[in-house]
Amino acid sequence: MASLGVLSVKVFRRPEIGVLATGSELVDVQKKPEGCEIRNCTSYFLAAQIERCGASNRLFGTAGDNIEELQLRIGEALQKSDVLVLSGGVSMGSKDFVFQVLHKMGADIKFWKVRVKPSANVLFASLKGKTIFCLPGFTAAAYVAFEKFVRPAVLKMTGHDKLFRCKISAIAQETIRFERGVSHFLRVKLAEKDGEYFVSLAGAQVPVLYRSIVEADGVMTVAEDIEVINAGEQVLVEILD
Repeated sequence: MASLGVLSVKVFRRPEIGVLATGSELVDVQKKPEGCEIRNCTSYFLAAQIERCGASNRLFGTAGDNIEELQLRIGEALQKSDVLVLSGGVSMGSKDFVFQVLHKMGADIKFWKVRVKPSANVLFASLKGKTIFCLPGFTAAAYVAFEKFVRPAVLKMTGHDKLFRCKISAIAQETIRFERGVSHFLRVKLAEKDGEYFVSLAGAQVPVLYRSIVEADGVMTVAEDIEVINAGEQVLVEILD
């Protein structure tokens, strides 16, 4: 800047993105789970994704499956954040109260649920000028939902023009069948040989397993009208960091 005589430039403030996990079964990662308890690891996955987008994360721990507690914790988190990302509590179970609580708080709910796997339970809303993303509670599903729905929005907030990941063409190494009428986001592995890329599934594609995230090199999106990808077909894969 000095060499060019530039005295000022336009900059973007890093948005503060709060992360709140919901579920009475969740405990802090330092505690040994007992009975039906599980460690709150999803918040740390999301915090890492937020940092890689160039934003600041703020962990607000967990909130139980209780309407009053959820309303209190969501209100507190929104006061200290530009954007709030919640995980869990947004499905249709008897203890999934997030939709009910946001509606009660006067949130403008833009959409709820999308025809995709593994991240169907996604909610997007705004409240008092703040943006809210509600993602699935299972870590693999939350990870993919962040990639597809939250990451582009965060990049836009931080001044980026390029909001989506690069794609490469690869050859499917296995035949994969799908449920029709639902788009699929698959965590996949890539291998290069003689100048060509080959793609295979990064483990089982169920939302509760972490292996498909740890081993993934990319995400392959399969449109809802596709029932099968045959081995040897060319497909497009979004490259992860």
